[in-house]
Amino acid sequence: MSTLPFRICSLSLFLGSLAPSSTFFSDTMSRTVIHERDGDTIVVGKQAIRLNGIAAPERNEPGGKEATAYMR
Repeated sequence: MSTLPFRICSLSLFLGSLAPSSTFFSDTMSRTVIHERDGDTIVVGKQAIRLNGIAAPERNEPGGKEATAYMR
């Protein structure tokens, strides 16, 4: 039985582990939250940022005022 497929697979995995990842080159920034738009959206500078994985009601929906107040 040939070990060539095993060697090719091992080499591929090794070379793949050497490839730079996007998190390696990511920059960290500090910004101030200007205001809360609603329970799942904040405004930083001029940019609105929606928080991933949070499904809060909008301001005009039931519970919206409470969700916005919680973000403060």
